[in-house]
This record gives sequence, structure tokens and C-alpha cells, in this order.
Amino acid sequence: NPVTIDLSYKEAREKLEEGMRNLPDLAKQQSDVGLVYGSQGTSYSNYTWHILPDHEDHPDSSQRHHLPYESEMTGGDFLDQAAVPLCDILEPMELDQPTISDDSLYFKKLAVQKNLPEYIKLKLPKFYGQEIDLSDIESQTKNLTNLVRSNFNFIQSLPAFYQTHGYLSLQDRLTIIDQATVLLEQAYVHLHLKRAMHASDPKEQLRILRNRIQEEDNCFSEIEFHKEIIRIFNSLRDLHTTYYLPAPFSDKVAFLPFFIEEYFDGNEARYIVSKFIGKPPSLHFREKVIITHWNNIPIRRAIMLNGERFAGSNPAARFARGLDSMTFRPLAMILPPEEESVTVEYKDIGTWKRRITIPWLVGSIHSSRISTFEKTSISNFQLFSGYDYLTHLVHHIKKCFFATEVVNIEQSFLKNRKPVQVAANYESTSFPGHFRAKMINHGDKSFAYIRIFSFATNDPVDFVKEFIRLIEQMPAKGLILDVRNNGGGNILAAEWMLQVLTDKQIVPQPEQFINTPLVEELCRLHSPSNIVEGLDLTDWQKTIKEMIKTGSIYSLGYPITSPDSLKTFRAEKQLKLVLITDALCYSAADIFAAGFHDHELGRIIGTSENTGAGGANVWTHALLHHLTREAGKQSKYFRSLPYGSNFRVAIRRTLRVGSNTGIPLEDLGVKPDLIHHMTKDDLLYENKDLIFEACNVLIQMQ
Repeated sequence: NPVTIDLSYKEAREKLEEGMRNLPDLAKQQSDVGLVYGSQGTSYSNYTWHILPDHEDHPDSSQRHHLPYESEMTGGDFLDQAAVPLCDILEPMELDQPTISDDSLYFKKLAVQKNLPEYIKLKLPKFYGQEIDLSDIESQTKNLTNLVRSNFNFIQSLPAFYQTHGYLSLQDRLTIIDQATVLLEQAYVHLHLKRAMHASDPKEQLRILRNRIQEEDNCFSEIEFHKEIIRIFNSLRDLHTTYYLPAPFSDKVAFLPFFIEEYFDGNEARYIVSKFIGKPPSLHFREKVIITHWNNIPIRRAIMLNGERFAGSNPAARFARGLDSMTFRPLAMILPPEEESVTVEYKDIGTWKRRITIPWLVGSIHSSRISTFEKTSISNFQLFSGYDYLTHLVHHIKKCFFATEVVNIEQSFLKNRKPVQVAANYESTSFPGHFRAKMINHGDKSFAYIRIFSFATNDPVDFVKEFIRLIEQMPAKGLILDVRNNGGGNILAAEWMLQVLTDKQIVPQPEQFINTPLVEELCRLHSPSNIVEGLDLTDWQKTIKEMIKTGSIYSLGYPITSPDSLKTFRAEKQLKLVLITDALCYSAADIFAAGFHDHELGRIIGTSENTGAGGANVWTHALLHHLTREAGKQSKYFRSLPYGSNFRVAIRRTLRVGSNTGIPLEDLGVKPDLIHHMTKDDLLYENKDLIFEACNVLIQMQ
């Protein structure tokens, strides 16, 4: 300041407060008289206060940079160019408090800023002895253990979550829509099938959405925009082809503090509360209570309605998704609840009918938990991936809630690389997140049981070798393989494991592209690839040009798994085998079940009427963007997506072999030889009746 005035802090503040209240009058005075400058050391009482706009300069100094542009200096006199006088624009203002401790509303004003992470908005006040009123959240989360809380940056109410401001501009939203359109038109292998089976026209829906957001700018909040994209992708009924939300929504999960499971009492389905996150919220609402109604809707009907929100390929798959997500919804991929709370009617242990209302909470998952899980998802295994990312995400979050010790064991293994025992009576394994193996004594006979939670691995060779080691560790007359809730993973791992089970030669399942200019370009650039090790589309490239000429929708089918690679894992003899499936088996797990059936390796017991019916190789938008960029050039088809958003797409569809040769796996799935309805003892005592039935089936087999 070129003027030095001897003012006390109190006098200066009072004068500034008065000046800001009188901004319109000061602006009028400026336009009438012009600026007045004094010399240093002049008494304060002899001065008249004026506005000094930041686009005007003091005669002896500049407040802004002046740079040459088109032969003129920037930062010129803007005041003369103004269409409206400054005095007609300015309004009286309040002077901000000088410090945070003086301003009780500072953090509430900070919380509405769009460019700050939410954990800063919610946690920063505590360092200054202040808090945004979160008393309702504190009362709702008081029953959560510190171990559960450690998985989250913070927890908030659902209404507070709906106030979240995203980061997307209008152009960002248009980019997402345009890239989704290219992906579906040029890469999505099931588009024609989905149009026929589910009357879905996602391209037209995207076109309409694009027009709406351009004509009615700001008609959608960002959350509503994401809801529309999710809804369009869900209409495909394809869990491979999905939209992944950007920050700040990608790490959020909406949850109620309990878990529901289904069992059958005779022919009647019942729904039991099997686990709680922390302490039960009331004396009567505890483990083993039976839920009868959900917001006044019979519980089975409520599950069916919830399942219709998802992309399951068949009724069994949609119902399974509906049940799986009744109390847990990763908001990176699932629509958030509309209701702020849920009223549950239930029968307690004494069969008294009671009800309780429980609010939805939204947690921001700690970055260390997400990043560990994501290491598999962003690796090169995508080239051979067949997985349902949503199922992987849901199960990972459930582990954070209900099996935090297992998550810690898995993370400890990543550091030490030594086989670990996750639970008593189970074999130690170097893949604790994938396998759970133990011996089953059934009368005078012993059988081996291996639960395969996932085929998702960057190292399929070591994965299959560990599977072989577990089988050899448990010499038995028969083997029970359980792939329930397995969302898939690496197709190579799934088909190599099939070969481990039999001395027959496994025929790998062929995969087809859709015939489009994008696919033709992909095949031309990567036959074989110079930029991605292991990618060779030569077989498809040889025929795809001719297939396009004929007007054929699909390319010829060729296997992802090399027949020669299977010889390494061929078994010396055939074991007696039983496979257990459910409607959450998907993708590589579906491919595994289809191969098991088509090669007649054993009997299949299903706890659902069908598998998830997902048969495809899945690539991400980011991978396609990378693969369609020639050296030093931009991709013809793809652009980067904003703020970490992404798409996944079924790029190659799977065809079955054997007696089902040529039949697509997508939407049809694998039906079991017999169905086992889960019992109460199955839920409470580690699948007791299910394993008993599987042992009996093994005994009856030749």
C-alpha cells in the first residue's frame, strides 16, 4: 500500500466494515470524482476512502500483469468497457471474520465448496476446536467397532451424501456420453442380443440424454446425471458392461449395519439377519431374527424389486443381486437408495413381531483398502479377464465390514509372501483371498473341499500351481469344488484349472468379436501387439475383413486359452468331482462351470436355478484407449474420461463346446443337475447340509 496510516486494528476493522456496507455509494463517488491518492504519513483524519478496483493500476505500480498480445498489452482499462456502471452492480457486503476461531460459520461455508475432498470438510474443523454438527451421524455409528471404522475416511448420512457436489462440467458430461456411445456402437459384442432379448436401445437413450443436458443446462445435479448413465447401462442386463463413477463418488458405499441371507424351511423361503457390523442397534433386533417386511413390503417382494435395479441376465441372477445388495451398495456402480431409512418388520427369537427403523449411512472407503483391491483390476490380466467387477467390489466391502481380520491377513501376505491359514481347520495357502481348502469326514470316507472365491489373478500360472498343491495336500477319493459368489477373473486360470481336474483333453471355449471398424482396427494393430505383451489377435484378423463383407454380425470364434498351454496342466487321472454353483457365479466362473458341464467332469449342485449367465472377455475403456493409439498419434475412437470415471465392456463373447457347441453362454448360463435349497444350518454352521449332500452325491457316483 503506497499510503502508511497509523491505525489501530479495531479502527481499521470498523472502517472496513463501514466501507463494505457502503460499497454502492463508494462506487458512485468513484465514478463522479475519480480516484484520490495521498502521500505517506498523512493523518488518517484527512483522508476520504475510495474503491480501488483490481483491474485498475496505481500510477506508480501495477496490481496485475501486463503481457504483450497481438501488439497490445493485456490488462488494459476494463472499467471504460463495462456495459453497466460499477455502482449499479455492487451490493453491500459483510466483512469476513479475520481468523477461523472468530468465525463460527467458517467450516459450514467451507463445506459447500466443490473443490475440496469431503474428509477435509468433515475432519479439518476438529483441529480448530470446532465441528460441523454431525451429532446424528455420531449417534448412528456409535455401535460400529474401531476396526470397522478404520476402513473408512468418514461416515455420513444419506441426506448429507445427496448434497455432494461433483466436479463435472457440461463438457465432461458430454465426453462421458460420447465415449459411452462409441463403446456400445463399436465394441460391445452383445448389443444385438440385448436388443432382441431385453428390448434395450442404449444408443438412442444416450442421444436423448445428450440433447437434454445441452438444451436444459444444469437440469441435472451431478448425482442425477450419474443415475441416468447407470440406468441406461443397467437396461442391457449385462454385468460386464458397466459404468464406473468418477470422484468423489467412486469410493462411497451406502450401507445398513446388518447382513441378510436366505434359507429354506421346507419349501418356504425365510430371510435371516446373519451378521451385524458392530453391536446390534437394539435389544431385540439381533442375529437370527427373521425379517418379514421391508418398508411395509413383504421381504421377498422387496428383494425382487431391488433386483430389478440391477443388470442380472436372468431372474435367478437378478434376485441374487437384489438380496446381495439389500444392505450394501457400492455407489461407484449401484444407484443409491432413494429412502433415507428402512423400516424392518421382524420376528424375534420368541416369535414376537417387532419393527425397527434404521437410517442408511454412506461411508468413504479408506484409499488403502481400495488401492489394494484395485491392483488386480488395472493390470494386464484385463486382456484375458472375464469378471463381474460389481460382485468383486461388494464382496471386498463385506470383508471390510465382517472379516476385517481376513483383509489384514491378506495384506500381511502381500508383504511377507508366506502361506497363511485364514481360519481354523483350513489348509494354509499362498492365495488367502482366493482359496479355502479343508478335508471333510463323511462317515468312514474323506473328501476334499475347496472354496474358490475368485479367479482374479495377475499370475495364473502360480494360481493354478497353488490349486494343484492344495489338491495334493488333501489325498481323497473325491473333490467338492465350490464357486458360489465367484464373480470370475482370469479366463486362463479358469480353463487351466479345468484341465487340472481331468485326464481328458479340455477344449477351450472360443470367443467372437463383433464386426465393426473399431474391431478391424484393433486386429490390424495387434496381430501380434508391439505394445502389450501377450496380446495376439492374428487369428481374428485373418478372417474379420471377409466376415464384414458378408454382413455377418460376428467374427469367427477362436479360444483365448491356447490348446498347447493346457497340456502342461493335464491330470494323470480323473477324480470324482462335484461342483457347487449359484446365481452369483459369473464370467470366468460361468466359463469354468460351462466347461465342467460340457466335458462331463462331474455333477453340478446349484443353490440357485442358474448361474449368473455372463460369458465374455471384458476390457475397460482405458485399455481400449491405449490399444487404439498408434505410435505418436491420438486414438481415432477414444478420449480420456474425467476424474477417474471408466467403462467396462464385453468385447468378445464366449461360445460353449461339446454337446452345446456354438451356443452362447451370455444370458443362458449353466443349469445345475440338482438344486439344494440352503437351510438354516447351512447359514449358521458353514454350509453343513450343503456339504453333506455333496458328499452323498460323490458316494453315488461311479
